[in-house]
Formats: sequence, structure tokens, C-alpha cells
Amino acid sequence: MKILRRILVAAASTAVGMAIGGPWALYAAGLANIVGRPEPPAPSSRLSPTDAAIVWCTLEGSEPVPESLRRLTPHGAIWDFVLEANDLAIGSHTGGALTSFVARRYNANHARERRSLWWHWSDGSMSIWLTRHWTLDELLAAAAAELRAYPPHPRRREALRARCGELSP
Repeated sequence: MKILRRILVAAASTAVGMAIGGPWALYAAGLANIVGRPEPPAPSSRLSPTDAAIVWCTLEGSEPVPESLRRLTPHGAIWDFVLEANDLAIGSHTGGALTSFVARRYNANHARERRSLWWHWSDGSMSIWLTRHWTLDELLAAAAAELRAYPPHPRRREALRARCGELSP
């Protein structure tokens, strides 16, 4: 009976430890695959409210631009993913498409391992990192610079221009 109780306590302790530490360990593993961390854009590259709204509409497909983004944790990202997958997402916006866009652009040149699983895991980890270390204005400015440098396909660009407007040069 004592052995069974010890086994149950050990199993419960392991489960709790994995539930608490597991997401953080996976987050760290995703970040370990990325060489360095991105530097936020210079304050002089801050966007006008019109350009910020265009970038937000282009990437997120909704308006208006929120005041700020919620800082994610690995647990919060998993929770948001589960809620969005089941169409139950409510509350403050995380800017998932915006942060993922900036993360993917950075990871394209800085990922050590490029196989699919590592690529997606590192994208998610970098997206979490960006919400914790950059402001919404910095994310929008970085995304605008990328959209100017690498505009969408001409057909998609026309649809986005009609729906969201066009970024100033």
C-alpha cells in the first residue's frame, strides 16, 4: 500500500511539473533554434496612424488597431491556440498574424534547423518572445518595412489595397 501511494505521489508530482515546466521548456527549445534576437526598429521609423491601420488590416484583417497587444506566455499561447481552434477566442487581441509575420521574416535568416517541425516551433516561440519584448508600434513598423520591401503578389495586393488602403512609401 505504501509503494502504491509513493507511485501515485510521484506520478502526480511529475504530471504537475510537466504541466508547469513543459511549455516553458518547449518555448526555450524553439528559441534555442534561432541565432540571436531581432532588434526593434528605430523610434524614427514609427508609423502614422493611417499606415499603422493599413498594416494591421493587411495582416490581421480587422480594424481598429488596438492600443497594445497582450504579452503572451507559453501557457497563454497554448490556451489561445485551443480557444481559436474551437472558435471560442475572446478578450484582448494577441496580434497573432502580425507577430507571426515578423517572426517568420526574422527566422528565415536566423534559424539553425529548417525542418518543418523546428521551423513552426521556432516561429511560435519567436512570436511569444516578440509580444514580451516589443511594443505594438515596433511590431507594426517592422511589418511595414517588410511589406514595403516584399509586397504581396499583385492580385492579392489589389484586393488588400481595395480593403485596407496602400502604405505610404
